[in-house]
Amino acid sequence: GKTLSKISNVTYSPKSFNNKFGVPLSLFNLKKNDEFGIFEIGMDKKGEIDYLSKIIKPDVGVITNISYAHIKNFKNIHQVALAKSEIINNIKTNGILVLNQDDRFYNLHKKIAKKKNINIFTFSLKNKSANIYLEKIVKEKSKYKIFVNVNKKQTYFYVRLIFENNLKNLLAAIAIISIFKDTQKLEKNIFLDYEIAKAFSGVKTHETCLHIPLFENTQDIPSLAAQVDGYCEQHESMPAYIIRGHGLYALGNSIFETRRHIEGLEFLFACELERIKLEGAVK
Repeated sequence: GKTLSKISNVTYSPKSFNNKFGVPLSLFNLKKNDEFGIFEIGMDKKGEIDYLSKIIKPDVGVITNISYAHIKNFKNIHQVALAKSEIINNIKTNGILVLNQDDRFYNLHKKIAKKKNINIFTFSLKNKSANIYLEKIVKEKSKYKIFVNVNKKQTYFYVRLIFENNLKNLLAAIAIISIFKDTQKLEKNIFLDYEIAKAFSGVKTHETCLHIPLFENTQDIPSLAAQVDGYCEQHESMPAYIIRGHGLYALGNSIFETRRHIEGLEFLFACELERIKLEGAVK
């Protein structure tokens, strides 16, 4: 949404407005002069995506990947994939479904879409039969030059991070934009500053350093609570903390803000783990 807003008038889901309350609110925010509306649909159970996508009636639907993030209300990952496929039911006839060709459930979603007369548009990190695929990456000082094949034409963009999730999101964004715009004419730095740090309340710049405290786990709950409370009092803008061996605890002024903090931290932690794999831990 933020990328497309650089070249068009766009309304997109604010924060994590992706449930039965957030999706209608996002639709109400559409403006008369908007060229596009981009809406996130969340899911906790079967039927939820079907219900929400009926409200939106999208021209283009996107399924980036299937993971275990929503497994708690399903028996297996295949059921998650089927639940995600519900968006296909409500894409307009002759509309488009954007799929990750590297995902294990790609063929399942493709088959369902074909039965509904939905056109398939694909992206891939490695499969050259996809509409959009990664060709090569060249390091240039503090950034990377990403060469991408878009509908049999090569182009390139600059990015800061080349972790797998970043690259998948980049290709998905290029795939969506290429449906409506000529990607050859896009500014080469359009994806350069992916400012995930601004997902956290009070953060105004991507150069901010986030401090997430780690507390040792103990059965002395009053003592642990006193440690956490004491730290929170001295760091009012702290978005979260970790208790060793127990997990992440996010904070916020609302459910939406707290959920946004969780999503932002999960992404940053995934990036840090990938960096450690490549470079080793910082002492």
